[in-house]
Amino acid sequence: MQVLERWAELLWAYDQRHLLLSTPVTTGQPATPTSTGPRRVLGRARPYVLKSPWPPGSPNWYPDTTVQYMIWFSETGDGLHDAAWQPCCYGPGSQRSSYGSRGTIHLPLPEVATLYDWADVGTPVVVLPGDGSPVARQEAAITVKR
Repeated sequence: MQVLERWAELLWAYDQRHLLLSTPVTTGQPATPTSTGPRRVLGRARPYVLKSPWPPGSPNWYPDTTVQYMIWFSETGDGLHDAAWQPCCYGPGSQRSSYGSRGTIHLPLPEVATLYDWADVGTPVVVLPGDGSPVARQEAAITVKR
């Protein structure tokens, strides 16, 4: 299982009860936040070309961009991938920087490579708001219900 706290910008991957990996990440910018809630890995690809769903001229548009590893956990394109254009600064606050994503989750290359080799299709993924508020409040803020 992978657990990500969105506002804490941290990811933990557990294999059974053993912590496999812990890493800072970068999630969606405030205008294009990463969805929260329970999901499952739907597919993987390497390499993969990210294509903007926004038209040229939109403030969210980006050119076709190749990533080395892509792990999807939603039909709308939410997923985990490397971000070679982000040389630093993962973790808290990075989603509000110029490196903030359009809803996906950026990981350092070594960490996403480890997850790619480990996370089979069907692996649970849980994205939590991670804002430090009581759990009941965070659960109420989940944008994807199962």
